[in-house]
Amino acid sequence: MVIDVPAAGEFRIFGSLITAWNTPVVDMGTAGADRGQGGRYVLLPPNFTENLSAEFIAAPSRSFNNYMVIRFVPHTPIPETFAAALALLQQVRIYPLDQSVDPQPRRFTDAAGRTFNAHPQFDESLYRSITRMHKEEAGRPVEANIAAKLISLGMVHGRRFDPDESQQTAM
Repeated sequence: MVIDVPAAGEFRIFGSLITAWNTPVVDMGTAGADRGQGGRYVLLPPNFTENLSAEFIAAPSRSFNNYMVIRFVPHTPIPETFAAALALLQQVRIYPLDQSVDPQPRRFTDAAGRTFNAHPQFDESLYRSITRMHKEEAGRPVEANIAAKLISLGMVHGRRFDPDESQQTAM
């Protein structure tokens, strides 16, 4: 995936690509590889061996499951600068590497004023989601302490996740 981050200009941009296991991949923006000048980051899957064009900033990940956080911080907290920060945020583009020559138009959804529950649901659905991700990462190095916890809950590669009563209680 390509992530185009605009130049910071009068703002500070702080962004990070992180694996689903919460290990850093790369920082973007003011404190990142582009130093606030803008850049075309490419999130690379494990064992990616192809050569990239020099226009890209490589972000090799040990995981197939990653996420990104990014924020635009104005120097002066007044409404006009917030509007400009939003306009800059709308310049961020994310698209597949094979579309890098001519990316599709992006769609921006403004969630201002909308309720959004970002809290994880600590019920069986969380563990089923972790199991799915763990299976997608089969053969990938997972930190030993995380792997041991997953195994103790019955999340083992090649096996169906069907927690018994004691595992459900532990969850």
